[in-house]
Amino acid sequence: MVIYLDLVFLINFLGDYLCLWLSSTVYRRISAGRRILSAFLGGIYGVAAVMPHMSFLTSIACKLLGAAILAAVAYFPTRGKEILRAAGAFVMSAMLLCGGCEFAQSNLGLCRMLLTVFGTACLLVCGLSLIKSRIYSRYLPCELCFCGKKLCINGFYDSGNRLTWGEDGIGVIIADERILKKLISPEITASAMTEWVENQRLTTVSFGGAAGGVMRGIILDYAKIHGRRYDGIILAISENKLADSLVLHSTMI
Repeated sequence: MVIYLDLVFLINFLGDYLCLWLSSTVYRRISAGRRILSAFLGGIYGVAAVMPHMSFLTSIACKLLGAAILAAVAYFPTRGKEILRAAGAFVMSAMLLCGGCEFAQSNLGLCRMLLTVFGTACLLVCGLSLIKSRIYSRYLPCELCFCGKKLCINGFYDSGNRLTWGEDGIGVIIADERILKKLISPEITASAMTEWVENQRLTTVSFGGAAGGVMRGIILDYAKIHGRRYDGIILAISENKLADSLVLHSTMI
């Protein structure tokens, strides 16, 4: 049997790119450059797997490890748990496309097979995007960075949060101690932030309403909300536990 390595690479590259596209839609956004790089590595893996002396790469363990590596490349830098979740989303995306691939391969030629797989991926992206927008429209993927340390978490979009800081009216993100402990140290508390945070990175945020007052806050390096970056944003810390540990500003959508 003759195996054309260029076709093997192309099919694996396109398949992995489509799976990453689905993962970017249903899990957390991946830039186009990261998708291409990760899919390129997936294409190389596919070529290596058809080599006679490297058939062990077709085992389930190697495939799962490969999915984890592709997810790590797509979402780097991030924590181990996030990589495992992303790998799970990638594997589920691959399983969704697998049925269409098998059907197309047995009934159609190569060009029609690729078009069928691409069309299937488009339909899945549209359908899953619709489901996600209806169920999770109020939760957005966030990346918080403070003193170089990053935290990836979903934030709750609250149209009622109009809290601002400074003369420029910078939107304020509200969090409770759970975010503070993940971002800085498990031992930090909202009432004793001065022991862990330099004074120039601390601030106060006034809020009005029936129970007006002041919250202490920290100045983040930046916050990425659904791919959009906000530099020097304020993270106000509530000493009371919130229903959602991270509440976004009304303009962050």
